[in-house]
Amino acid sequence: MSQINVDIIVNKTANGAPILSTGCTVGDGYVVAAASGARVDGTLTAGSFVGDGSGLFNTPAIDEALVYALKQVLVFEGYERT
Repeated sequence: MSQINVDIIVNKTANGAPILSTGCTVGDGYVVAAASGARVDGTLTAGSFVGDGSGLFNTPAIDEALVYALKQVLVFEGYERT
């Protein structure tokens, strides 16, 4: 396998990021960071996600009454049965 050692990789006109047309693999323990957020088209699988999900879009509507009822039944976020 070939290896390249560089500090910066840019597109061929040096005005943006390169396109990784066949994807990329990031090793364990490394982080993919984006200056203004990352976009994933397709499926994203992870061991865990952080946050409350309030920024998600294009998700099916969830009935607030159902969420409340589930919290009551599952003893979630302080909605403990007494």
